[in-house]
Amino acid sequence: MLTFILTDINGDSHTLTNPVSMTFNSEENVPADDLSVVFPWDELPELTTIEAYDGAKLFFRGVIDEQMTIISRESICTRLAARSMAALLLDNEAKPVCYNHPSASVIFERHLKPYGFADFKGENAVVKRRFIVPKGMTEWQVLEKFCRKSFGGSPRISSTGIVYINSREHREHLVFSDRGERKYISIKENTRRCKLLSEVCVKVEEGSSYDFAVRDEEALSRGVVARRYYDASLNNNEDDIAVIMLNNARKASYEITLTVPGRITDALGAAAEVRNSRLGERRGLYVSSIFYRLGSGGEFTTLRLRKEGTNVDT
Repeated sequence: MLTFILTDINGDSHTLTNPVSMTFNSEENVPADDLSVVFPWDELPELTTIEAYDGAKLFFRGVIDEQMTIISRESICTRLAARSMAALLLDNEAKPVCYNHPSASVIFERHLKPYGFADFKGENAVVKRRFIVPKGMTEWQVLEKFCRKSFGGSPRISSTGIVYINSREHREHLVFSDRGERKYISIKENTRRCKLLSEVCVKVEEGSSYDFAVRDEEALSRGVVARRYYDASLNNNEDDIAVIMLNNARKASYEITLTVPGRITDALGAAAEVRNSRLGERRGLYVSSIFYRLGSGGEFTTLRLRKEGTNVDT
């Protein structure tokens, strides 16, 4: 059973069950997950936060962005739209500062703990140089930049508010099959050559030319010609962004989309494989996005799977 605990502006809690409809969306490279839920009308005060439980298991904690009363001839209902706790880092600007060799614990204490995050998971990495937080950077951008500079990875804040400094370590392995236990209703395999980049030309210093090229040799071998230019001299010489651009392009170039019956909310980053009597087997995949919907027609989850191990050889 789905249960929702809502907190109002006075700190009082309200428990609701049996929603009319609900959607939940979680996607890699999108910092905050989102939840939209509709209840039969209940005269609620102004709400601030929401917790969603599947039985006894918490699967979403976040801040309420919108609270809407919808009236029609047939019914009256309340719709709540919320984002997970990462929204607090997206919505707040960081104080400009310059750090010397900051560690993950320093970044956490200064930029995450004030928003209610209790701790982080992952190595207490260090940026071994100056780390500048300029005017206009959000708290999320500070965390993201730190992770990229310290170990070349990306952070992830789970739907329940757990901070993973080095992405999320997900040990689950999902197997989807048209004949097995975890069956799917529909499957779509898509190879998108239009998303690939063949090279990114980088200007390293002001006044120089774009004469440093980072290439995706696999894309080039497949006959892809798609060039981009990046001026690293305007962004603290962050030439590693060229590699990120190529990696993201390669990830977006192949995906499998599955729709399965039931509710799956805690599988982002999980390893996955697909078995199909016509397509064969597709291995080395991971769950890159989750979209769950509950309505009058039942409940379904749409999963997007992408290939693992897509680092570009430069």
